[in-house]
Order: sequence, then C-alpha cells, then structure tokens
Amino acid sequence: VEVTLNEDVDAVTASDFAIEDKDGNVLEVVSADKVDDTTIWLGTEAQTPGKLYTVTAGTDTADFTGVAQDKSLPELDENNSNVKDNITFEVAFTKDMDRRNALVASNYEMTKDLEVLNAEFALDDDDDEILTKVILTTSAQTAGTLYELTVGPNVTDLAGNAVETEDDVHMYKFGGLKADTDEPTIETVQAENAERIVIYFDEDSDLTAATAEDVANYTITNKTDADKVVVVESAELVKDGEVYTKVKLNTSVQTLGNTYEVEVANVADKFGNVIDTEEKSFVGQPADTTEPKVDAATAVSNDTITILFDSELDEATAEDVANYSINKDLVVLEAEYDEDEMTVELTTSSQKESEVYKVTVSNVEDEFGNKVDSDNDDAYFAGQGLED
Repeated sequence: VEVTLNEDVDAVTASDFAIEDKDGNVLEVVSADKVDDTTIWLGTEAQTPGKLYTVTAGTDTADFTGVAQDKSLPELDENNSNVKDNITFEVAFTKDMDRRNALVASNYEMTKDLEVLNAEFALDDDDDEILTKVILTTSAQTAGTLYELTVGPNVTDLAGNAVETEDDVHMYKFGGLKADTDEPTIETVQAENAERIVIYFDEDSDLTAATAEDVANYTITNKTDADKVVVVESAELVKDGEVYTKVKLNTSVQTLGNTYEVEVANVADKFGNVIDTEEKSFVGQPADTTEPKVDAATAVSNDTITILFDSELDEATAEDVANYSINKDLVVLEAEYDEDEMTVELTTSSQKESEVYKVTVSNVEDEFGNKVDSDNDDAYFAGQGLED
C-alpha cells in the first residue's frame, strides 16, 4: 500500500500505521519503508480483492481497496539491460522492484572478480525513480573481457516474488568497456543574468558534485575593469539528460557590458579525470528587475491550495505565511515552496466546497530581491469540500 503524506517525515515504522476493514478486522502491517520524504510503502499480509480497507496514522485515515495477490515472477529484461560505461551497468527488470532488496549491492554477482559497489534505481527526466531499472556501479572493467551478471534470489518485486531463475534468465553476459581517460572540457559559458552564469561541459562529461560544486574551483576576472571584482557565491551541478554536464554559478553583481573570464580548475568526472585548467569569456548582463507574478491558484484538497508563479522565488519570503492572505476568513497555516515547479503550496483552514476565494500575495521576492508585482499579486480559486 502506498501512503502519501502532506509533509516530510524523518522516519516511520510499521507500528505507526493500522489497517482494518469495515467490520473491524485487522490487516497486519508487516513493514513500512520511506520511498521519499512524503511517500511510504506499507507491506501487509494478503489483502482480500475488492474489500474496502481503512489505513490509520495517528488521527488521519484514508481508504483503499484490496487487490489480488500478484504471483507472477519478475524477470531480468535482456533487451533493456546494458553496460553503460567502464564502471556502470544498467539492469532492467520486467516489473517494479522492491527497493529493500533490489538496491542491495551484495544481491548482484559478477564473474572475473568484478565487484558490485553500489545499486540504485535509474532516474527519469524529472529525477523520479524508475522501479524497473537498477544502476550498478562496479569496479573498473577490463576492455574485451566477457563478464556474467547473476541476480541473486533475494531480489524481489513489490509483491515479494523473487526473480525468475528457470533457464538462467536471471543471468546476463556482457563485454567490458575500456576506461574513460578523457578529461572534462568546457564547450561554452553563458551569462543568464547579472548574477548567474552557466558553464556547459562537453556531452561526455559526467561530473562529480564534490568537485563541480566547490566554489574554490572557479575564478572570475573582470577583463574590462579589474577593480570591479565578481565573486562566485555558489555552484550548482545540473543534470542534462542522463549525465551531469552543466554548472550554474551564482555570482556577485556583474557590470553590464564588461568582459569577464571564468577559470575552471580541479573539476573531475566520475571516472576521476580532472579538467585541464580552462578559461572562457562572457559578457556581463543587465540586472534582473522584473517583478514576479502570480499566474494562478488551485485548491487541491479541503485544506491545501497551490499558487503558481511565473519565475523562481526567494525561499525565505515564499515560505513566510505572513505574506499570504485569503478572504472569507480562510486562514493560511503553512507555506512550502517548490523551486522546480515555481509553486507555493499553502495549508489552510477548512474550505467550503465551491466557495470562491481570493488569495493575495505580498512581500514575496524573487531570487534577485524583486517583490511580487502589485498588479499581478492575487488569484481566485474554488474551495474543495471534505472527502466522503
């Protein structure tokens, strides 16, 4: 059973949850595992298909319908399993797998003394886990050597079914790849605004956060006016497709039209190859003075609304409940900012179903200190009633 919470939790146990059917019969919760900060997977004894159950955590409850036990065995998907590089192998399965055993490195064995060092789910373009694909990090392979991967009997799907072993379908042979010895190189540098530049590395680079996000590895020189110094304040490694090839540098304010040179040193890829010190030029951009705007507001539950903005916000002001007001005595209790979606989720007092409310935003700033546009600082939404 997948349980979604409305706020982050640090840890959970099976005893935090109770499940009963409508007649009060208990369905035993045998395990509780965090998938992420707000998602919990509960393992239960076998459910009765079609029966209505209620899961309880503290004073909160939610209903779900029991499903038939899945007894089909997951298989290793040979068509979609492949060696990615000299230290990475992607294992594909035909079903969603259980993280409690699929992500245990010791459940995978390689021949020829090739060690499996780590196992994690692959990620999609939104950085969500793909439960049918496991990325194995291995020791360095030897080019041209034939290896065989064996998936252990402890690896199961979400229903607890172990991987099919008949006819050795849990085994996969592959040829080792040569080591990547190419140093990362810079393709281009672009100034996004007066306080941020983006460094684009070559498409084969897969940088490490430890080196790419170390501000000591970047130096900016003003080639037009040496007295107007620009400092790198922070560095963020960004994924581009399947690899990390972009770094965003937040800087002190640049001077419009000045020519700058950024020097990059000591940045390494995941194979340990370190960049030869490189310099690239860029031109200072105008300061961002555009005020953020409220695009829309939507009620997603009886006590939650989402406000959509047109630009990234300053987290501190975006999560200050004093910066939001709603008419008709609806009280704002909590605010949570989602940078990726450019939204703020407000927890409110109980709404009235179909009641039209107006939310007004004040003093919320973007990352450059621009306050929300006073001509575009509100939005209307229809309240939601309590679920039956």
